[in-house]
Amino acid sequence: MNTVTVMIRAKLNGKYPYLPAVWNGNGRLKPNVALVDGNEQKVEGQYYLRFTEGGKRCFGLVGGDAAVAASAAQKKELALKAKAVGIGVVEETKGERIKLADAIAEYKTEIREHKAWATYRAYSTAINLFFQGCKKTYVDEVSRNCIMEFAATLKRNEYAERTVANRFGYGRG
Repeated sequence: MNTVTVMIRAKLNGKYPYLPAVWNGNGRLKPNVALVDGNEQKVEGQYYLRFTEGGKRCFGLVGGDAAVAASAAQKKELALKAKAVGIGVVEETKGERIKLADAIAEYKTEIREHKAWATYRAYSTAINLFFQGCKKTYVDEVSRNCIMEFAATLKRNEYAERTVANRFGYGRG
């Protein structure tokens, strides 16, 4: 049977693991409390749903609110059960929209924590150039055209082909 697990992704010892969220006896999530090595611990992070769909483990961001995460977990579990018995389900495609500036700040924080300083500088420079030229506000608005325009802008500004290729590829790091 498909189950949906509510996880919290929080910084712990310099890393960002997915930690299981803790439920009260009354069926509500304890806000910002996760299981760390079998013990309940207060953490700051974002809630994710972990579930299996089509034989693959999936994670879905639901935000920083425990009540929203609990509700999203219930909805997702019902949707998975309905799909399992052949009932068509129309799922919401847009939840809370993520601002591009916030996503970039989070990405740069993770890169700073997990990569060498020179790598962070190179990635940060490329991301800043992309953000300066991108006129989109939300992540879901960024399209292939935005990425291709970024590459074209680098070429117009007379960057060498190797530099363009490097800056174009840094976002995958």
